[in-house]
Amino acid sequence: MSEIVALALEFKKRDPKKILGPVVGKVVKPMPDLQVTILSGQVVISAESLYITEKLYKDSYDMPVTGDLTIDDLVKSIEGNIRLEVEVLKVGELVMLVPAGNGQEYFIIDRVRKAK
Repeated sequence: MSEIVALALEFKKRDPKKILGPVVGKVVKPMPDLQVTILSGQVVISAESLYITEKLYKDSYDMPVTGDLTIDDLVKSIEGNIRLEVEVLKVGELVMLVPAGNGQEYFIIDRVRKAK
């Protein structure tokens, strides 16, 4: 390799790395070992490189319930809690990802879908 080519390669190393902007990904493996593909499946991003919003992460909610339950002529007052289980990201769902500053980690912002 000539000295000029070697020098050109050194300058190329200094060029800033291209970082993708927001991209659409596809969930290929569910939580807790979440995996998302981007660029038409060319790149697989594993859970270690993903940040997920609380809204998408939470899988159950406790909700207080108070009121009257009526069955036929029987009225019963109830008070307590119910637990609502929510299925988090499912295989095949599309998500919007935004790269972190290092270009190696991504934030999953929300589920998305095609308009048509």
